[in-house]
Amino acid sequence: MTDDNWQHDFTKKQNKYADGVLYHSKAGYLKLGNEEVFCPWSLEVGLEMVSTFGGTAYRPASDGKMEALKGETGVKAFWKAFIPGGADIGETTYQNAEGNQLGSWVARVKYEGEENSYSLYADKYFEDHSGMFFLDYDGYGTGDEWQQRKKRKYLTYGMKDWMLGFEYHRRADSWLNSVVLEYVYSKYQSGPIYHDHTKSVADHIGGNDNYYNHYIYTGYQHWGQTMGNPLYRSPIYNENGKIEFMNNRFVAYHLGLAGKPNAFFDWRFLASWQEGLGTYLEPYTKERHNVSLLAEAAYKLHSVTLPWLNGIDVKAAYGMDFGSILGGINYGFQLTITKTGLFNL
Repeated sequence: MTDDNWQHDFTKKQNKYADGVLYHSKAGYLKLGNEEVFCPWSLEVGLEMVSTFGGTAYRPASDGKMEALKGETGVKAFWKAFIPGGADIGETTYQNAEGNQLGSWVARVKYEGEENSYSLYADKYFEDHSGMFFLDYDGYGTGDEWQQRKKRKYLTYGMKDWMLGFEYHRRADSWLNSVVLEYVYSKYQSGPIYHDHTKSVADHIGGNDNYYNHYIYTGYQHWGQTMGNPLYRSPIYNENGKIEFMNNRFVAYHLGLAGKPNAFFDWRFLASWQEGLGTYLEPYTKERHNVSLLAEAAYKLHSVTLPWLNGIDVKAAYGMDFGSILGGINYGFQLTITKTGLFNL
């Protein structure tokens, strides 16, 4: 990561921050389909995973000072980033996988016709192994056997936190070429309760996954900006000097429209509506809402008598956010002029 100095300034070294953190990502996909022998249907499934590890994390201690937690950076640490395992810094009795581990299961069913294409897709986000596999071991004993696996018993979790989407695309020039509809839900997070089994209470419940946050590292962010889904409110908006995601439980809807009526003009319109609940640990006192809008149009200049105009694109865009999640009304206008090719007179 490259944001160490920014973290120092933002937190004033009074809240959790981390220096020299390493980043690892991996993905694997399987596609069923055959474009060579025209088959309009295809299925894609995949797994995407990310880990932040190593470095030195700092967090407030009970004595008012900052506690330093040095992460591992040897060969074993890199292997555990590749295949999650081991334990976080300082963990003994209860152990999680080393580093901040997160990812998504993804899938897409697509129909590719001669004129139009249609897609249905899903993104199932997870923050730990219970969210990844939808179950957790829950068969521990009690008393002196509280750390022993005594039963074939598992706790299952609902498959509730999704991004579900639909996409339509028309190849021929038209005022409406593309439509995207998406639904995002992140309120569940394996449920509100997290409880490690003890001598007296054998039940093991791995809920309260606290998406994009981590109790040692500064979560899935860089320079205060979300690195994944932008609907998770970026820490840079926080006014308390804490690098944490304060709105990770929400439901949202997204609409995207685009058209290309001819070879010279195209446009798009994007709209998102979001209802946020805060987090399980610090919920909002009431639901907060936000609306994000973007309107954009682009035109390719063309002229027979003035050939130097060819290759010049003019694009104008207007964006706006309003609501109580980001706060107030935020808006901006962008004008872009680009030239490709040579300036031949």
